[in-house]
Amino acid sequence: MYVLDVSCAHELPITLGRDFAGVVEAEGEGVSEVEVGDERPFATGPGRNSS
Repeated sequence: MYVLDVSCAHELPITLGRDFAGVVEAEGEGVSEVEVGDERPFATGPGRNSS
């Protein structure tokens, strides 16, 4: 699981965390950590906005 560094201070109110999951549909040149079809979790820390 990959977790982003969120060691900086946050203003209130904040969202206390988010997690996501998905299936790898393609991989870029030089990528060796995942393969197409892999199921991968991902988590962000408090106060991060998704885009």
